[in-house]
Amino acid sequence: MKELVEKLTSKGISLDIAAKVTDYLKEKGFVDDGRLAESLRRDALERKCLGKRGVKEHLLKRGIPTEIVDGVVGEEEDYLTAAKKLVEKKMKSMRDLDDEFTKKRLWGILLRRGFSADIIRRVIKTIEGKE
Repeated sequence: MKELVEKLTSKGISLDIAAKVTDYLKEKGFVDDGRLAESLRRDALERKCLGKRGVKEHLLKRGIPTEIVDGVVGEEEDYLTAAKKLVEKKMKSMRDLDDEFTKKRLWGILLRRGFSADIIRRVIKTIEGKE
């Protein structure tokens, strides 16, 4: 809804009218923050490989209300696959690096993407087992 209001006001429509239009669209089912949030969450997980905190920040930046964000973000465990996918992708460019340096770099990458320390530890242990 926030993005729609911003788009309408940027086109010269008054804030009052923009709010009425978005309320009408929401009432008729054309605008649904819950569906949008779920779609953005899937995209953030599958394409951007973001962790729970990263997904939450992404949704909030897009103007999704906090109560909806809290409902769609999910459990920490849901983000393990995304973390593994990101690590596999990054490992291709780190093959020639020292193991300890690689682990530190991966830790930083995962942390910046919003993964919890628990998920990061588990993914690092997984790659240690493969080496």
